[in-house]
Amino acid sequence: MEFKNKTVVSIYGNNYTVAGIESEDYIHNVALYIDKKMREIAGLNSLLGNSMVAVLAAVNIVDDYFKSTDRAELIIKELKMEIENLKHEYFKKEEKFAGEMEILKVSDREREEGWVKEKEVLKKNYSKKEISFLNEKELIKENYSKKETNFLKEIGGLKENYSKKEAYFLNEMEVLKENYSKKNADFLNEIETLKENDGKKEAYFLNEIETLKENDGKKEA
Repeated sequence: MEFKNKTVVSIYGNNYTVAGIESEDYIHNVALYIDKKMREIAGLNSLLGNSMVAVLAAVNIVDDYFKSTDRAELIIKELKMEIENLKHEYFKKEEKFAGEMEILKVSDREREEGWVKEKEVLKKNYSKKEISFLNEKELIKENYSKKETNFLKEIGGLKENYSKKEAYFLNEMEVLKENYSKKNADFLNEIETLKENDGKKEAYFLNEIETLKENDGKKEA
């Protein structure tokens, strides 16, 4: 059995004991509302008796209740329509987002395929340069052998010239080594640049997805 609060209230000059499960503040507010309505009715016509004032006040209170109920039902109906519209808009946006995601996936695959092809081209170019360098190295060795043979033939009276030619040859070898190192370093830098650009593209793609999700979340809110 629920506990009931007993509260003494004043309505239109009379005290009443009201029992209810609501709080005392709530019961007092109800009594004040009824008292206010009865005094408004009595103020319009001072000849009305207490029972007539009470009846007319009750009619006004019920009228207020019905109107409030109608407004509440209208608001609920409008809210339901708005919720349906929001659902429809959400599903449309979700479908659009799924389409955009698919496009982004295709673009990402195309970029990856392009990078793989570019990498293969770089490998081929590197192989060609390596082969060219080896051929050049063999040619230098061959030329060196010829020069060495000629030098040995002339060694009897050409020791001084041999020293000069040897110094020149060694310097030429250092230049070739330096050029090879530069070419190799340039190629490695190109590879690192391609990796860095690919990382930036991937980061940009992920950032775009997060932005779309965030915008969609804000619109839903």
